[in-house]
Amino acid sequence: MTRRTLKKAIQADNQLSDFVFGNVEVADGDLKYIPLNSIKRTTLQQRRYFDQKQIEEWAKHEIKINGIRSPLWVRKLPKSNRKQEYELVAGERRYRAAEFLNLLEVPVRIFILDDRQALMASLVENMQRQDLSPLEETEGTLEFLSMELDLPIEKVTKFLYQMNNASKGTVNQNVLVSDNAHKVENVFKVLGRLTWTSFVSSRLPLLKNPSDILNALRSGEIEYTKAMAISKLKDKKTRVKILKKAINESLSLTEIKQLINSYREPVDQPTELSLDTEVKKALAKFKKSKVWTNPKKEKQIRRLLQQLDKLMDDDN
Repeated sequence: MTRRTLKKAIQADNQLSDFVFGNVEVADGDLKYIPLNSIKRTTLQQRRYFDQKQIEEWAKHEIKINGIRSPLWVRKLPKSNRKQEYELVAGERRYRAAEFLNLLEVPVRIFILDDRQALMASLVENMQRQDLSPLEETEGTLEFLSMELDLPIEKVTKFLYQMNNASKGTVNQNVLVSDNAHKVENVFKVLGRLTWTSFVSSRLPLLKNPSDILNALRSGEIEYTKAMAISKLKDKKTRVKILKKAINESLSLTEIKQLINSYREPVDQPTELSLDTEVKKALAKFKKSKVWTNPKKEKQIRRLLQQLDKLMDDDN
């Protein structure tokens, strides 16, 4: 799938553009350089895990040589002490790379956005760049749906399951033609990653993972693939122990899998029964079996009995 920029993804469809931004105003022209220290990180950022080593390598070998090619998206904050500050809407990796390189200024586009528009811009850009983990994408999508439907996230989740059941014909289908259902469809059309039905079947179940795993992911302490490997452990004490070790020692995915295998108890081998017990079990089973009434097996049974007789005669 060809990756599209946020601008192309949204502006390709006028209706989608209006849906996402309405009449968005550009505050200071198309492009501007502003001090890096005037930009504050946003609370709307859905991406929580950042591989700092990867960012530093990218900064040294790409940005230091070629500069920041794609401007950061920011919106103005209320002035404090006559100093204009901005909130980062999209471009956290570029911001962190600029911080690492001690850049004084960075290229930005300044927009006048409300919280809804800023969240959508951040979500779409991150999804277009494939920067979000499945959990981050799920929770970000739910947060935006919460804004659109004016419902708490818990009720949004419940409504999505209602839509899903209606689409299968298990409940009344009126919900599928409701205003909220149309809003849901529009949101997923804008995001362009999954249909709402795929989201219900493949994304919502992620929220049922153990709370210790979800909390570590939400705080950005561990990478998604590593967390999912640990989440498969059913024993909570072992899971928490491995999770802490993985975070504290920055274990690789391979090391985590090896550690998980070392904690798994060996499968108990079935105890071998004595020959006498096995004969009694076989005889009891034989008596209850319908093999007696099966003419086709009569010859085979007689042959087996003859073999047993011969074994007993030989023993005498």
